[in-house]
Amino acid sequence: MTLVERTVALRERCASLSTLGDRIEEARKLATRLEELRGVAEKLPDSLKTIDMLAKAGVAVQGSASSAAQVRNAIAKIKTRFAQAREPDALTKGQDWRVLIRELPKVVGELDQSAVESWDTHAQQLFAGDSPSAIERTLAPTDANKAALFKYRQAYERYVRLRSSLPEGTEAVAGLARVAQELKSVKFDYNVPASVRKFLEALPAGAPLALLTAEVRDWIDQKGLVERYQVVANR
Repeated sequence: MTLVERTVALRERCASLSTLGDRIEEARKLATRLEELRGVAEKLPDSLKTIDMLAKAGVAVQGSASSAAQVRNAIAKIKTRFAQAREPDALTKGQDWRVLIRELPKVVGELDQSAVESWDTHAQQLFAGDSPSAIERTLAPTDANKAALFKYRQAYERYVRLRSSLPEGTEAVAGLARVAQELKSVKFDYNVPASVRKFLEALPAGAPLALLTAEVRDWIDQKGLVERYQVVANR
């Protein structure tokens, strides 16, 4: 190989290395942009998946991500520029990239908030009854009411637990509906005379004989509870 040939080959090699260096630098810049975008969009797929699952399960999803319009607009402009000039600087030219990085986390937050509010509204529509403690304050402590209250309290605890966090799937959505129906099916006896209620409330500490009125005795007879109670002298 002559000196001229060697010089030409070396020049071509230098040019090739220079081009390779430029490509490496472009790849580095693209990787930086990709990592930046991944950092702010990491939770977006899960948020969208939750919204989609709720909608498919029959939950009316309320609200919308107001920041989404700005994000879509910024993405459209960035894609157009990058299609025209496939280089890293095309991504960050102007304000669009900064808008995308700033607004995308807001979209995720708004989607999550919409999911939580929609789930809470759905739960309220399924069942909005009183708590067991509130019901207990209004009930006469008859055996039937005690049994019903026990059943109600167990179902209510399951209901509160299910509605307190977003469901992981459609089965959890259906589960809440089943528990709500179970709560609605529990019946209490509110048609208890005041004298009977007063007598029953006094029993745990020992009801005075004066509370055993004719009305109370008739109620005990009607319920077939004569053998349930006995008179004990106060010591």
